[in-house]
Amino acid sequence: MNIKMPYRPEIDGLRGFAVISVVLYHFEKIFLDTSFFQGGFLGVDIFFVISGYLISSLIFKELKANKDFSFINFYLRRIRRILPVLAFVILISSLISINIFIPEKLQFFFKSATSSWLFLSNFFFWRTSIVYNSEDSINIPLLHTWSLSIEEQFYAIFPLFIFIVYKFFRNKLIALIYVLAITSLIIASVTSMYFPTFNFYSLPTRIWELLFGSIIAYYEIFKNHKFKINKISKIFITVTVCLSLLFIKFGSDEIYHPSLITLVPVMSSVFIICFCRQNSFFISRFLRTKFLVFLGLISYSLYLWHYPLFVFLKNLNFNAQDLLYLKYLVFFLSFIISIFTFYFIEKPIRKKSFKLNYLVLFLISFSL
Repeated sequence: MNIKMPYRPEIDGLRGFAVISVVLYHFEKIFLDTSFFQGGFLGVDIFFVISGYLISSLIFKELKANKDFSFINFYLRRIRRILPVLAFVILISSLISINIFIPEKLQFFFKSATSSWLFLSNFFFWRTSIVYNSEDSINIPLLHTWSLSIEEQFYAIFPLFIFIVYKFFRNKLIALIYVLAITSLIIASVTSMYFPTFNFYSLPTRIWELLFGSIIAYYEIFKNHKFKINKISKIFITVTVCLSLLFIKFGSDEIYHPSLITLVPVMSSVFIICFCRQNSFFISRFLRTKFLVFLGLISYSLYLWHYPLFVFLKNLNFNAQDLLYLKYLVFFLSFIISIFTFYFIEKPIRKKSFKLNYLVLFLISFSL
């Protein structure tokens, strides 16, 4: 049975908000002497909640409908969705790096590129002690792929975990998800104080954010729960969204993160996914605006492209006058390239009509 998810434009709008927060945060960090979006890195945490919800929904729907799960179809969808654009970004980044980096930096780049392609870059950057917000970070074009690695590691283990639990311990499924989420949150809160780099880059301290999305999916699909918006839920959404916006404005690289304080954007995302399904609430109407929805559609490409483009421009050593214009040019260029990538790589390859053997041949060649 072909499992389809009903399209929810407000989730794409939330994606769009998350990606623009991250892009503006990096733009300020690399080029500007301002701090308006100094907490924009929280956009990644919003991504994690959305990913956990959508992936879990697909898994739960298939298990409920078929009493079985096709791992092959699941991973083929992930391959079509993730790998082609990532390969293209790494390829172009490699060609540029060869021409602008000295041998030592080039060697490091190719190690990071290999780890990104294998979805191990979070481990690589942790082991090489790269602090995400440090001065050194603006010289590493693929540093941002750490979050993609965490998501793919989650995709690798979560379906098998859910399948086994569903088959043998079905009544314990939601309890186990809660236990895992709470344990991960506790570990994150402790390690954020003593091992901040490990805490930032590791799946065990990040998986709770994805699992919060899974919890929503569980109640929707297995319990047929309908989240209806009311005055109380509107208050919760408004308060958490306002706190998240304040966090994005006044947040700091020095805060313990992820930790209990990260519950603010995570719970904001949870409430939005649960309750913002109709246009009856102003936040839902805002997230459904065409601009944000479109940003959400191109968010994957935009997330992958923007950071290497910013880093490469920073490393080209233009004079201050030229850089003044070029930094804004590359900002808009990242959107243009992302739109191109979305329409000419992402969309065509995700269609089942695109022959899988061509994709497999390309991916094997690229890997070699």
